[in-house]
Amino acid sequence: DWGARLVEEVGRSGGLASLAPNLAGGMTSVRVSGESVPVTLPPPPQTVPPTPSPAPLVPAASLSYVIAPRIHFIGYAREELDELDSRALRAVAGAVIAVLDRLVAPARLDRTVIVGNGVVSTNLLPELDERELRALTGRLAREHPDATIAWRSVHGRRSTNPEVLRRAGYRLIPSRSVLFTPTTTGEWERLRDSVRDRAVFERSEYREVEAPLDPVTGMSSLALRERIAELYGLLYVEKYSPLNPQYTAEFVGAAQRAGFLRFVLLQRAVGRVYGVFGYAVAH
Repeated sequence: DWGARLVEEVGRSGGLASLAPNLAGGMTSVRVSGESVPVTLPPPPQTVPPTPSPAPLVPAASLSYVIAPRIHFIGYAREELDELDSRALRAVAGAVIAVLDRLVAPARLDRTVIVGNGVVSTNLLPELDERELRALTGRLAREHPDATIAWRSVHGRRSTNPEVLRRAGYRLIPSRSVLFTPTTTGEWERLRDSVRDRAVFERSEYREVEAPLDPVTGMSSLALRERIAELYGLLYVEKYSPLNPQYTAEFVGAAQRAGFLRFVLLQRAVGRVYGVFGYAVAH
């Protein structure tokens, strides 16, 4: 029931906007394949901002791609224009993106109900039963007649979800790459990158520790949660893109209390945290 717990913690924290200033709308949960999964609901139409310009930083009120498909496909494409070396190619690509933006605007892409969306880049979905999926889709379509119904992070690696979704009437649209590493055996530990990284880590002064949780609150201290959010922001927002969710300490706390994410810290002896990663385990 992690999905229901996450929804409860999001509500306790003050809603999606408290988790990141570029999140908006609502969150609920549904049961599918014996598992509770979160569902993000679109914000009212008047609060959906236009696709951000290609400026290096966009206003915090602009939506993140994890809840806004238009930002995912149009906003990110605009940001990637700077990666093109040719000024002429940037101009042509920019014009094409502008035309596409106008063409998709009537589709109201951001009026989308996204199932299995924990407002993170990659979500873990259960194996879907087709009959149950059709019933859930019909229910959501009746409850949200002005919105598209979508699923994020669908993949076909040891999963029949793509075929089940297609048969149920969904259309699959490529969106991003997801990397898989087999860990059921020790093979991954012998890979070149794994061996190299382990050697670098063992020569360093760093150590890895689980983020401590207060037994009363079920989450880390405010100072640690703020540091985790700061480190995330330095990489994924300031270096990569402000279209990524701009997580706050409230997000870290909600994820911990819900059992949605665990955090591992990189420290030198005792004291300052220099690195962090969050992870989830699917059984």
